[in-house]
Amino acid sequence: MESIEIDKLTDLKMLRQILLDQGIFKIESYLSSSEIVELKEEVLKNHETFGNSYPFGSTYAINDPKRLPNKSLQKNFFSKPWMKELFLNYNNKISKGFFNSIYSTHDYKFDGSIGRNGYLHFDRNVSLKYFLYLNDVTKENGAFFIQPNSHKLGKELREKAWGKFIPTPNDNFLKKVLLKLFGKHFSVVKNRLELDYPELYDPKKLIPVEGRAGTLIVFDSDVFHQGGKINKKGAERIVLRMHNYLS
Repeated sequence: MESIEIDKLTDLKMLRQILLDQGIFKIESYLSSSEIVELKEEVLKNHETFGNSYPFGSTYAINDPKRLPNKSLQKNFFSKPWMKELFLNYNNKISKGFFNSIYSTHDYKFDGSIGRNGYLHFDRNVSLKYFLYLNDVTKENGAFFIQPNSHKLGKELREKAWGKFIPTPNDNFLKKVLLKLFGKHFSVVKNRLELDYPELYDPKKLIPVEGRAGTLIVFDSDVFHQGGKINKKGAERIVLRMHNYLS
C-alpha cells in the first residue's frame, strides 16, 4: 500500500491514479500531536453525549455534516479543499454524494461475536472513504484488514449483485421510480466474501492497515475489507471516517 507525503496531496492526478490502480493509499502523520488531542477530545465527547452502544464499544453517525457548526473540528477536518477535489476527480466531476456522513467508533471490547462488517466484504453502496486513526492502531487493537488490488473485482461483484438497477446519489426521478418498482432492496444485496462468495475468500491475501495516531487512509469501498477486532485486554481503537458516495 502506498504511503503519500502531505506535500503530494495537491497532485490530484497522481492520487486518482493510485485509487484507480490500487484502490487505497494512506497519509502518515497527517495531523500534528495537538490537532490529534483536540479532535480526539471532541470525538470522545460526542460518544459520551449521543454515542450508541454496540457489541464492541460505542458508535455514532452524523448525517448531513455540512450542518454542523463551523467551530466543529470534525467538520473542519473533512472540509479540506483537496478532499473535495479528489472526490470530484474520482467521481467524474459529480459533486452529489460528497460529505454525506461522518461516522465514529470507539472500540474497546470484544465479546467473541462478529458484526456484519467483521466479514471480509465490499460495501453495497460504493463510496470514497476518508478514514482517520485517532490513536495508534495495530492488528492487536483493531486495525482493519484489506485485500490489496481487489477493488476491480469488488466492483464487478457489486454491480452483478445489484443487477440492472444500481442506486447512486446522482439518480434522476425516473430512475428512482424504476428502482422502487423493479430494483433490489439494499438488505438482499450479497457482499460478504465468506458467506456469499466463499470460492473467492482467501485470508492469506489480507493485510492489516496499521498506523499511528493521525494516520489518514483514503480508499474506494469496493476494496475487500473487514473490520478489526480488539485482541488485547485494555486496548482501544478510536476512528473517525467520512463517507462520500460515488455515482
